[in-house]
Amino acid sequence: MRVLIWMVCLLPLVAQADVSAARAAMAAGEPQRAFALYQAAAQGGDAEAQVALAFMYVHGIGVAANPSQGAHWYQQAAVQGHAQAQNNLGALYYHGQGVVQDFAQAAHWYQLAALQGLAEAQNNLGVLYMQGRGVEQDFVQAHKWFLVAGAGGHEEALRNRNRTLRWLNRREVVRSREAADAWLKQRRELGQ
Repeated sequence: MRVLIWMVCLLPLVAQADVSAARAAMAAGEPQRAFALYQAAAQGGDAEAQVALAFMYVHGIGVAANPSQGAHWYQQAAVQGHAQAQNNLGALYYHGQGVVQDFAQAAHWYQLAALQGLAEAQNNLGVLYMQGRGVEQDFVQAHKWFLVAGAGGHEEALRNRNRTLRWLNRREVVRSREAADAWLKQRRELGQ
């Protein structure tokens, strides 16, 4: 029993060491070695390793490209609350890469990441609202998310924000700005 407790306590340290070694392997130009190290840490439940492994599968780095395996590993990290994994999984659903195209699933994962403050996901969610894909088309919501992402420095969101202005009247612009300001204020108060 004592051995089992020690093993459970040491697993995060082992996974962390694998991730550090995997980063070093990538920096040294050894993607196959990095893949093996990330895989070991990912199988141990390390969300950062799962995201890195997913990326490698999707893009064929150190392994033959396999977007469905990439989706699997993004999903593993996403359910742990990893914002970048949630956004990337949303992108796979949006494009139908490694999964069946499903805009509602894309919206779900983008929203989870957006609510954590990931500007890229906020922009992506705004795009879905602008297009009416996976969510009901809503230019006020689209504009709000573009404003929020733009406040986080997302350049594309700033361009998208300007595009939505042609579909909004003055009252709607004010409403979306108030919603964005309230969202940003709440994040600041929570220290995020």
